[in-house]
Amino acid sequence: MLGKAKLAAVAVAGGMLAVTMSTSAHAAGSPTNLTGKGCPSSHQNSSGGVTWVQTLKSKTQSSTGRWYGLYKVVYLKPSTGQPVSQPNREYAC
Repeated sequence: MLGKAKLAAVAVAGGMLAVTMSTSAHAAGSPTNLTGKGCPSSHQNSSGGVTWVQTLKSKTQSSTGRWYGLYKVVYLKPSTGQPVSQPNREYAC
């Protein structure tokens, strides 16, 4: 019985991995890691032939006093310039 539970967990994890890979495979490159950069209100970089734009959505302070920024992330389609939403990212300021 335990073997079936492990197999089911692996199948679910594999399915999540496939979904993650298929959604991020449309854009080459990646947005800049903003950890330690002071949580700018926005940041833009080009990587892998596309432009990445990150916009600060919110900023929170942890119980230890460290600040964290939550960013909305999009990449701009090279052919049209249309933004394509990606998962939000959180960075330590």
